[in-house]
Parts: sequence; C-alpha cells; structure tokens
Amino acid sequence: MAAGATPSHDDLEKLRQAADAATKALGLAVLVSPEKTRGLIREALVPRLEYTELLVAGEATEEELDRNWRICQENYRTLRALMRDDLGFDAENEFLRRALTPRPEVGRAIGDG
Repeated sequence: MAAGATPSHDDLEKLRQAADAATKALGLAVLVSPEKTRGLIREALVPRLEYTELLVAGEATEEELDRNWRICQENYRTLRALMRDDLGFDAENEFLRRALTPRPEVGRAIGDG
C-alpha cells in the first residue's frame, strides 16, 4: 500500500489479520518478558493497533496519521533499545556511557603504585 493511498479491500483484510495476530500475541509476550520491558510491550503494541484502526476506518487526516505513526515509532524504538540491552546485544553501550561520564579526579593514574 503506497503512502497516502486509500487501502484496497485486500490491504484492509491484511491489516485486520495483522492486528488480530498482534492482539493474540500480546498476552504471551507480556507473560514471558522481563519486568523491565513488560509494560512497554503494551505501550508499543496498542498505538500500532490504534493506527491500524485509523487506516481501516479511512477517516483520519494525514496529520493524525503522521502524529500516530511518530508515537508508534518512538514507543517501538524505546522498547527495542530496552530489549537489546536486556539481551546484552548492546553491552558496549553501557561501557561507553560509563567511560564518557565525568568522574572526579582521584590523583592517580593507572599503573601508579
């Protein structure tokens, strides 16, 4: 489906099926997710379902669609970053955060006895 185009009957059916599958998967995802990401799963999924409803209804303005899409993307990126961190995929990011955080001078260099 091209951006700004009216969804075809087939597109609408695919959107409905995807929304239904996502709703069914939500419970399992919440069940098995760690506490740190559990609440964000719903925050990432529900706006996407609402966005799908806007598309299916066909009555939203372009401004509404853009605003809702930005919310979907922000929530998804936040959840994705937390999941990657939880899985250790971005382990070096924590090292970099610590390395770049100013620390008080201790008066000794590494190797000083």
